[in-house]
Amino acid sequence: MPASFNAFFAALASIRQHLHQHPELSFHEFKTQALVRDYLVHEAHIPTEHIHDCATTGLVVDIVGPTEGDKTSPVTCIAFRGDMDALPMTEANPHLSYASQAPQVAHMCGHDGHTVS
Repeated sequence: MPASFNAFFAALASIRQHLHQHPELSFHEFKTQALVRDYLVHEAHIPTEHIHDCATTGLVVDIVGPTEGDKTSPVTCIAFRGDMDALPMTEANPHLSYASQAPQVAHMCGHDGHTVS
């Protein structure tokens, strides 16, 4: 994990731009899944046994939080959901340095941002 908030934000922005540049259609997000898994293991230090495949190219991640008896944080289970797929369409912003490199596939829906969030 980067030492400062600015470094952390820059790292996430770089990942989002990479995902935007290399979009994958629904149920074909194999490289996206691998990138997210790698980040979770090596940067977020989530044990591999807490990361599970779901729906072919998705991931379910168990993030261990407070114990059930923890009075300061009584919530022991919370869910986050984010989409990773791109759409079968042309990049609307070809001038961007990180514009889609995949013909007729683009993240024009914001799912690259969902993935990084």
